[in-house]
Amino acid sequence: MRNLITKKGSFSLTFRISLAITVLMILLMFAVGFSIYMKDAKTYYESVKNHGWTTVKTVRAFAARHMQIDNYQSLSKIIKSITEDTYIRQATVVNATRTVVAHAGPQVRGQVIDTGPISDGTEIAEPVMQLLKNKKGDGSSFAFTAPIEDESGQVIGYLYLVEDLGPMERHLRQLGYDLLKYFLLAVFAGLIVTRLIIIRAVGKPIKEIIGVTEKIALGDFTGRLKISSTDEIGKLAYAFNVMSDRIGILFELIRSSVGEVAYASNIIDQCSVKAGLDQGINSDKSSNINIDLKEINANARQISRNVNKLLSLTKQFNTDINAKGEEL
Repeated sequence: MRNLITKKGSFSLTFRISLAITVLMILLMFAVGFSIYMKDAKTYYESVKNHGWTTVKTVRAFAARHMQIDNYQSLSKIIKSITEDTYIRQATVVNATRTVVAHAGPQVRGQVIDTGPISDGTEIAEPVMQLLKNKKGDGSSFAFTAPIEDESGQVIGYLYLVEDLGPMERHLRQLGYDLLKYFLLAVFAGLIVTRLIIIRAVGKPIKEIIGVTEKIALGDFTGRLKISSTDEIGKLAYAFNVMSDRIGILFELIRSSVGEVAYASNIIDQCSVKAGLDQGINSDKSSNINIDLKEINANARQISRNVNKLLSLTKQFNTDINAKGEEL
């Protein structure tokens, strides 16, 4: 009987509901995860840039003081300690003639560097930042160039600082992997939990309704649904029980009426036959009695045929239901 309601090969209602909720949850989690990733990337980007500007400001102050007293050895130690920072890949201080006086990186002391805005000899009045790109065209580092001034405001050198974006990229890549991992785990757990909830809240009551409906189809109106909640499922169960009671009462009334009609028709048929015999003996008494008896006899036979037809249809209905139930 259940296959009469659900086609073979189709997904159950609980699976479709849980799948729809899971898809909605996937879209929501994707939106939240993407928002978290983009927000974190922007925050990290600004943090790295601010870190670079803070380092430039600090190094400029130290470099100006040591360059004025030609203490390049101490300046080199400071520059070297700066590059121990995870993000600082290169730090170079040049004098007014673009000659390296302190460095930590690929430049060699005493050589003219060929990196950044310093290489073209352009005077740099304000600190500038440039995004350096790799061969793929992706941003790989920040390059800061800032003038170093003495107490009178005269430019006595320049600071060239390269801040590596590799740690930030690795952090964001790891964040993306973590979000994807948690996303998949949450989707898997959400699918299981959602399906269990749907089966408990919807699937089980529907199976009970199907079972009681099958009994009603076979003529058994004693089945009842348990009303365990006051939500829509509980209201449906209550309405179904009321409907089942009324159908059962109606069915019993029809069955009783059919029996009464059959009994009455048999009595009328017997009386008509008896009256017909009496009429044959006493044919001279009245012709009107003969006509009435014939009409009663015809009507009684018609009622009997209708009753037999109704009983035959009822038996055929029960036979078809049982046959289909055995096939399925």
